[in-house]
Amino acid sequence: MTAIAHYNSLDRFPTWMWIRDDGYTLVLGAPDDSYVFYTLQFPIDRLLAYPLYVLAVLFVDALILFCMYAVARRRAQRAVKPVTEALDALSRGQSAEVTLGGDLAPPRGTPEAG
Repeated sequence: MTAIAHYNSLDRFPTWMWIRDDGYTLVLGAPDDSYVFYTLQFPIDRLLAYPLYVLAVLFVDALILFCMYAVARRRAQRAVKPVTEALDALSRGQSAEVTLGGDLAPPRGTPEAG
């Protein structure tokens, strides 16, 4: 009986064992190659720590995402700043000249790049 309890099989057939309160043992079997048994063993303290690991990974991912968002937003604000300043000057009736740089700068080698 110990072999069945250890390997979950009897003559290559998947089996389940139940020892009843009155001392009888019930052994259920299934057709060959119908189930796969995969036994995992973990220390309880490590198993209980997994939710903390998952939360830590999610927190770090959220922090990285926030940093990427902040950098992208700051770059966009810097790139658009000359355009918004020129629009403000035009709305006040002043003349404005826009020199684009950063992400909005024309590619090198084009006539607009100078």
